[in-house]
Amino acid sequence: MALPRTYPASAVFVVILSALCATAAAGQTATSGLLPRGDAGAYVGLFGANKNELDGFDDWYKRTWYGGLSAGYYWTEHLKTEVDLSATSRGEIYEIPRPVGPSTSVFTGPVEHDFTTRRVAVGQHYQFFHNAWFHPTVGGGVAVRWETSERTFPAVFAHDRPGPDGRVPQPRLVEPERREGPETHHRAMAFAATGFKAYVARRGFFRSDLRVAFADRVEDVTVRFGFGVDF
Repeated sequence: MALPRTYPASAVFVVILSALCATAAAGQTATSGLLPRGDAGAYVGLFGANKNELDGFDDWYKRTWYGGLSAGYYWTEHLKTEVDLSATSRGEIYEIPRPVGPSTSVFTGPVEHDFTTRRVAVGQHYQFFHNAWFHPTVGGGVAVRWETSERTFPAVFAHDRPGPDGRVPQPRLVEPERREGPETHHRAMAFAATGFKAYVARRGFFRSDLRVAFADRVEDVTVRFGFGVDF
């Protein structure tokens, strides 16, 4: 099974966000000299990736854990450049079995595909509101994903014909289970993100967002949440 080829990242993002009312609080001070110049955070979340090139029971592998770190630099009170490093736990998807012999007497189970990913992303983000405890955010950028894959081919069995006594023999092993990989391929993608940043202390915040990465299709979706600090 051929793995997807690498596509260049290119995207134009147009995001329209309705204004939200927020109570002024001590999340960020109104004095420009005391505004943060950067922030850092740690995040966990859930990750899913598109694998519709496989003839699987499902086009996506899901229920995969995400973990990541980020560091950002504020050019203005609202505009920030951010770098993210992240990795995921193993995701699985099962490919529909195909005939492996000249007759229906030979059978096998589904092929199991296992995936893990690592990613480096650079993005530009916009933070709404001034001197508020709650800030909606939107952004986008470019990510490079390294995806490591392995395949497990199940054992192949055959049913022999009944003997002269009419008894059906036990299935016979034709080919044992085998594994292929690991193989690692990289892909450059664009991503768009929207979420919020809510202050729980003067410089400490809770953050959550939804990130969608795409090339010629939607490649993966991440929902993440975590805590960080301004500096």
